[in-house]
Amino acid sequence: MGKINKKKLQFAAAAAILLLAGGFYAIVNSMEFADEESLEQIQAFYLSEDEVTGLGWKNGDGEELSFTKSGEEWSSPEEPDKDVNMIKFGDALSAACDIKAEDTVSSVSDMSVYGLSEPRLTIELEFSEGEKDTITVGDMNEMTGDYYIRINNDSDIYTVDSSFINNFGFDVTEFTEENATDSEASESASDESKSVANE
Repeated sequence: MGKINKKKLQFAAAAAILLLAGGFYAIVNSMEFADEESLEQIQAFYLSEDEVTGLGWKNGDGEELSFTKSGEEWSSPEEPDKDVNMIKFGDALSAACDIKAEDTVSSVSDMSVYGLSEPRLTIELEFSEGEKDTITVGDMNEMTGDYYIRINNDSDIYTVDSSFINNFGFDVTEFTEENATDSEASESASDESKSVANE
C-alpha cells in the first residue's frame, strides 16, 4: 500500500506541476497578446504624397505657413527666394499624409469637448483639382499626453501621439534654405574678393 500511495502522490505532484506550467504559459501568452494589441495603431488617414500640390498649416493665434508644388519643386510664398528644405518639410508632408492614431472616439456630437471647434492647429492638404483635405488638432488628453484630431468633417475623432504636432512649426527659416545658385554666386564673389586682397 505504501508503494502505491507513493506512486499516486508522485503522479498527482507531476500533474499539478503540469497544470501550473500550463496556466503560467496561458497567462504569459495572453499578456504578450495584449501587449501586441496595445502596440497596434489605427490608420486614421492616408494618401500618397505625390497627390499633394499644396500643404499649409495655421494655429489659433493666426500664425501660418504654406507651401505649393509646381512640377516637382516645392516653394513657400513666405520665402519665395529660398529653396524649401525637403528634409524638414518632408517630415511635415509625411506626417500629414500618413496619420496613425492611438485610439478612436466614435460619433462625437460636440466637438468643443475635445477642443476641435476652435482647434489649436489646422492642416490643409490641397490637390491639383482644387480639392482639399483638412486635419484639425484640438486639446491634449491630460491622462495620455495624446492630442485629439479630426479629419475633414467626420464625426469620429482620433488621438495621436504628441510628436505629431511637432512637425508643424511656424519658423519659416526651419523649412527653407539658401538657393543653391545664390550660394554658389556668393561663394564665387567671396573667392574673388579674397583673390584681390591677396594681390
